[in-house]
Amino acid sequence: MARTTRTLAAELRHRREELGLTQAGVAGLAGVSREYVVRLESGKLRSELGSMMRVVRALGCELSLTIDPRAADAGSPSPFDQPWEDDDE
Repeated sequence: MARTTRTLAAELRHRREELGLTQAGVAGLAGVSREYVVRLESGKLRSELGSMMRVVRALGCELSLTIDPRAADAGSPSPFDQPWEDDDE
């Protein structure tokens, strides 16, 4: 379960490698640039995610995210079932 932006980056990179995909391949599938995938996997989007989480919290809400390749196969109702924690906390 990804609880910080660092663990999210590591889990995304690990999953991409498990699937045998290149960063360019993931970018093509996701409709984003390869550079975006590079930044995401290296944790460079940390400040953007941190800012988003501050806005979510300011609104009294909670956003959660789980990366679980089994969920897609099992028909899990929602991947959003665990609270997100900012790296700065």
